[in-house]
Amino acid sequence: MLPFLISAIAPKLAQKGFDLLGGLFSSAAEKSTDLAKDVVNQQLEKVSKKIQEKTGIKLENVAEDKLTQEEWRKLKEFELKEQELLMDARSKIAQIELEQEKVLAADRADARKAGTLRDDNADIFVRRFTYRYAYFITIMTFIFITLAVFLPAFFSDPAKALPQSSWQIINTVVGFLLGVGLSAIIQYFYGSSMGSKDKANWLKANQSGQGGKS
Repeated sequence: MLPFLISAIAPKLAQKGFDLLGGLFSSAAEKSTDLAKDVVNQQLEKVSKKIQEKTGIKLENVAEDKLTQEEWRKLKEFELKEQELLMDARSKIAQIELEQEKVLAADRADARKAGTLRDDNADIFVRRFTYRYAYFITIMTFIFITLAVFLPAFFSDPAKALPQSSWQIINTVVGFLLGVGLSAIIQYFYGSSMGSKDKANWLKANQSGQGGKS
């Protein structure tokens, strides 16, 4: 299922009071990362097919707000009857995200370990490279964003306006700097952006698993 469709369905369901279905699609919209994409799509397709089989409703119509009152009633009835299916799907999506967090946590630990080794290096450039690089990316990100925000003021004259293709490049670069560059720096120095509740649940489950093995 396409990400934009998932994002469109989630708020519609939430507005109509579909706690389980809305929560499932909201969770999927937030966690449809590369590693989780296959599991997310698999679970949502399973739920979508079940809904169509039981009610005749296509979820695409939910996104476009085309359902009648009778169809909304049928969908609510489906949610009440198929709670086990919906909870199972949501659980599997959460599980793959926690597995991904485990992998990313290990990667960050390795990176920080390498950083510690660099801190012991006799070469001052090597010792401070990580911090200087982080400073550079952070400063350049904020400079670029500032320019992107105030740049339109310098091109108010239509004759001097930047072409649309240039603005598309600017938007792409801003998205990359915020979503990749700055995000990676924050996660490296301050930890993951994942919710503390999910982390606590994962740690608890992990500790329980280790306790069972001993």
